[in-house]
Amino acid sequence: MKTPLRFRQVHLDFHTSGSIQEIGSRFDKQAFQDTLKQAAVNSVSTFATCHHGWSYYNTKVGQRHPGLSFDLLRAQFEACKEVDINVPIYLTAGVHNLAAEEHPEWREVGPDGRYVGWAPSNLDAGFQTMSFHSPYLDYLCEQIREVMALFPEADGIFLDIIDQGEDCSVFALQHMQAKGLDPLKPEDRLQSRLDGLM
Repeated sequence: MKTPLRFRQVHLDFHTSGSIQEIGSRFDKQAFQDTLKQAAVNSVSTFATCHHGWSYYNTKVGQRHPGLSFDLLRAQFEACKEVDINVPIYLTAGVHNLAAEEHPEWREVGPDGRYVGWAPSNLDAGFQTMSFHSPYLDYLCEQIREVMALFPEADGIFLDIIDQGEDCSVFALQHMQAKGLDPLKPEDRLQSRLDGLM
């Protein structure tokens, strides 16, 4: 049976630095529910992971935000479900600073040999993009499986920032070599890009 799409939707967009403490420490379920009901919201995207790479639930795959002392995703999820609000769950997909720090070899590399990301260098604030040809994709899939297992009643999974540039990381180069693609040709890099997204 198809469920009609709910149209009063809110995306709780937060990407929280690991330096911020006491995340959600003043979360009040009743106030949260009342605010959503007063605004006639009937669907809320809640965060499992953010671009910084932190998890907001009790994870065995990723790392819970160091400033979070409880399962914030579970608290928001249950609060919404109690008042008949749909809850799709958000995961960042392709932008992941924590993975970039722990596994720089998983990062997306441009044709010029430089890391790709939303910041000009590692010294600038911003988000880092990951290669879908690298083991990062396996890591992301494990996170998705974990969230789906922990929240089987979720009203969908929202994967954000699924994009890949002309990746020339070692993993992308290996992929191109295996497929007979020439990394010096833009059209072959485009094909590799599409392969990484499929």
